[in-house]
Amino acid sequence: MALPKRDIDLIALKALRRRYGVVYPKGQVIFREGEASRQFFIVLQGRIEITRQLPDVDGSGPGRQVLVTLGPGDFFGEMAAFTGEPRSSDAIVVEDASLLYFNERTALELLRTSPQFALGLIQTLCDRIRNNNLQLAEMRVEVERLRRLLPVQDSAPEMPPAATATGQPAVAAGAPDGAAVASDIDRPARPLDEETFALKDLTCPVCRKTFPFPIVRSKHIRVIGRDTDFREVHGGVNPLHYAIGVCPQCLYAAFPEDFAPLEPTVVNMLRDDELRRRAAFGGFDFSGARDASLAAQSYELALRCATLRRAGPDRRARLHHARAWIAREMQDAEAERGYLGQSLADYQYRLEHDHAMNADTEGALTYLLGDLSLRLGKPEEALNWLRAAIDHDSLKRKPALMRVARERLEEARLSARQTQMSEA
Repeated sequence: MALPKRDIDLIALKALRRRYGVVYPKGQVIFREGEASRQFFIVLQGRIEITRQLPDVDGSGPGRQVLVTLGPGDFFGEMAAFTGEPRSSDAIVVEDASLLYFNERTALELLRTSPQFALGLIQTLCDRIRNNNLQLAEMRVEVERLRRLLPVQDSAPEMPPAATATGQPAVAAGAPDGAAVASDIDRPARPLDEETFALKDLTCPVCRKTFPFPIVRSKHIRVIGRDTDFREVHGGVNPLHYAIGVCPQCLYAAFPEDFAPLEPTVVNMLRDDELRRRAAFGGFDFSGARDASLAAQSYELALRCATLRRAGPDRRARLHHARAWIAREMQDAEAERGYLGQSLADYQYRLEHDHAMNADTEGALTYLLGDLSLRLGKPEEALNWLRAAIDHDSLKRKPALMRVARERLEEARLSARQTQMSEA
């Protein structure tokens, strides 16, 4: 993949030729892999090949791989110059070249005196990192494709994953929040019960594929409790597990209402990210029944897509809050706290900037900020929000919410006193 050519103020750099210039003829090796040299080079004229030696795998001798060919305005050797590590490749002149060369000290002087060069260098390094990440994602997808093509060998019967004392599958030690154990990846989707689920067609705004989206039938939704931050506790199937639609073709994920047409620039960003989504989430099948672990992955995927399409604070808050509820269901207190903190920030931003918000939403959101602040160990902030909620006219028309708000206010007062005593 060709990288964009960034502006490093080449015209101004050419004025440094007398002080820092060097000329190399065609065929000259500037440095070799493994050397401990510390120079950093900028190409003014000519072409340089950056190559690596390939191992001898067939007895015919080692080969060479051209990693990139550089021309005027490109630079190379920066890793060794700034880190002191040995050279990771060879640099060979393939067309008579005029270069600038710097050591660590003079390169830092150049960065300080030429802001445009510094910006161009940073942008180029970011481009290279992004390109490397994309190549890694493509390699993972290709490895996964080849693995699935291999025939299954006869072996001992597959054993189910070890279970914890709660009877749930064990999570690998050190696995990230919401991550399934390896046995959860590529696990065939459990079919949906047609009695429990209705199917609605969704059309992906990115790849235009139409696919069935499961909706829990209302007669099978059984609420057995509610938490103070509006989370519903369900007996049986949990509709929260199925709130995110996931396109099986390109892995665009969102609430169903966010499958409306998107701006072309947003579509292009989501298409550019597809390989990365496949590398991270391609092993999960979201088309069937979802447990809490698989639901967590659907929200992670939706959060990634929301970031790419620059979703507003309301949508981000809903996704973060729902993800926190899934973590609570999985009894992952650390992950819950992290997602609650993100939803708190999103809700607060919305309250402060959404001037078209109606009174009922404003009152409920003010209460919710108090509840979340208390859950996050911020009793003083919780007191302020809960007092404001109780004084809000909309809560006076909702006696059940007003009662909960007063109870949470008392809890916040008690927590604030305990905090003050512990700090005394």
